Amino acid sequence: MKQRIKTFVIITDNSGVLLIKHNDPLDGKEFRVLPGGGMEDEDSDIYACATREAFEETGLRVELDRIVYVDEFFDKNRDILSLQIYMVASSFTGTPSLENTIKDGPFNEHICDLRWMNKDEMSDEVVFPEELHKFFWSDLKNGFTSVRYLGRRKSDPV
Repeated sequence: MKQRIKTFVIITDNSGVLLIKHNDPLDGKEFRVLPGGGMEDEDSDIYACATREAFEETGLRVELDRIVYVDEFFDKNRDILSLQIYMVASSFTGTPSLENTIKDGPFNEHICDLRWMNKDEMSDEVVFPEELHKFFWSDLKNGFTSVRYLGRRKSDPV
């Protein structure tokens, strides 16, 4: 089993939370996630990773506040266990765009949309982590008072 560290950024404004739509290369299913991805050799730490990933996937320059969620994801199909760290952006500059998405990455060619979504708009969408449907909105309203461990998730084999 391979292991990987991934970071995700929660970027919000008056329109909601910024989510990226993916089309899974293995099964064609569509889902939305927060901007983020895996640590690279050039990343000095998890904050540098999150900042880089947010820019690559959204075109936004973010200032990061703090870690609010942590989970683990075991991808059975790829035999990868990821430690996933979710951070809140305290501010951002720029206009959201997929223009900076690197198309030669192993997953980036399956990014197909980027948009702000509020709670109602997300209700019929498949969103990861699933907590974005659950307590995320109350955590956001209350200022993320603590770090939540979301548990270990497993993918189903295709």
